[in-house]
Amino acid sequence: AIFFSRKLGKKISANTVQSIKKAYEAEAKNKRKADSDDEVTSLPLKKRGRPFLLGEDLDKKLQLYLKKVREGGGIVTARIAMGAARGLLLHCDRLKLAEFGGHISLNRHWAYRLLHHMKFVRRKATTSNTPSNFADLKKSFLADVVSTVTMEDIPLELVLNWDQTGIKIVPSSAWTMEQQGAKRVEIVGVLDKRQITAVFCGSATGDFLPIQVIYKGKTNRCNPRYKFPTHWHITHSPKHWSNEKTMIAYITDIIVPYVERHRQALEDDVPALVIMDNFKGQVTTPINNLLEEHNIHVCLLPPNTTDLLQPMDIAVNKPAKDFLKRNFEEWYSEKIANQLEGNDIDSIELQPISLGLPHLKELGAKWLVEMAHFISEKPHFIVNGFRRAGILQAIDGLDAGEEVYSEDDTDSEEYDSDEKQ
Repeated sequence: AIFFSRKLGKKISANTVQSIKKAYEAEAKNKRKADSDDEVTSLPLKKRGRPFLLGEDLDKKLQLYLKKVREGGGIVTARIAMGAARGLLLHCDRLKLAEFGGHISLNRHWAYRLLHHMKFVRRKATTSNTPSNFADLKKSFLADVVSTVTMEDIPLELVLNWDQTGIKIVPSSAWTMEQQGAKRVEIVGVLDKRQITAVFCGSATGDFLPIQVIYKGKTNRCNPRYKFPTHWHITHSPKHWSNEKTMIAYITDIIVPYVERHRQALEDDVPALVIMDNFKGQVTTPINNLLEEHNIHVCLLPPNTTDLLQPMDIAVNKPAKDFLKRNFEEWYSEKIANQLEGNDIDSIELQPISLGLPHLKELGAKWLVEMAHFISEKPHFIVNGFRRAGILQAIDGLDAGEEVYSEDDTDSEEYDSDEKQ
């Protein structure tokens, strides 16, 4: 160690010298076994970093596949990576997957590490900031809600919140992965008819109302052939966005029947209250007149506060979209597994999965109905949305800070436009 320290001009520990010596002797032994007279001029590098979760061979296969998808202009997201990895394991050794009792759990954190290792970076749009006077805006908003509920004697069953949210027919993030240093991210399919708008509505008691789904197009031919529940409202608009026309239809076909059913059950023509944001497509005179005609009051959210004060945005949008993403991931992994069925994984070259619109629109419709059933069976999602916004505490006369959250609560996304998607 002293000799090498002097030779290299820096301190070298005895352990380092011993490990180098052992590696040299092992390499020399290997050369003798191979009947080679060559001198040992270099030592094999040690493997660094975490071990491959899937095993080295499957991990390399997965990375090659993801690179091929991206080079072809396709999207590469954590869900795509998770779906492809699951498909490989389903074919090779499904018992390693946690869902079959194994030790491998494919989650977003693992996918992010994998993509980071592949030198991909995230590209995502920025979001708006919380208003500096948010505390005052929240206090004023809650006072408005409480005074309306108290003075009009509105039951909690008829305290409603609806929210328009954009949903991708191919459930994926609003970002893709690109090699570090790339200045431009070209993504095939991002600008086609891959998005729809869904209008979610829930009551303060946890009811999840039928959904309005808006597809992009000018005629009914743009709608999927899938048979939605008859009480849903399926429509279209030129940009798949919610607007005055679609909202009038939504209120007429979904909100008013719901309110009337509860009035009949209560045997009282009690008023109702709708909490909504102030995007231009629904804050119009015709809509105000329609709501007033049916004795439905309105409390508007302060601008730029939907992620903090809108119950659907706070606690429903994200679990709903996560449900759709899980369905997409399972479908994608099955497609990968089908490619491998009956083939040698070392000899087959995986092909990118087609994300064509016609088939995925039908699948997406089916997943939407399954998602609605999932949310309907979990009323605490909706109730906790009202609670996290401070609405229930305010109505009960409690301080808005006295909040009780469910461990299932999640964050959400915000959409702002003259038309809402």
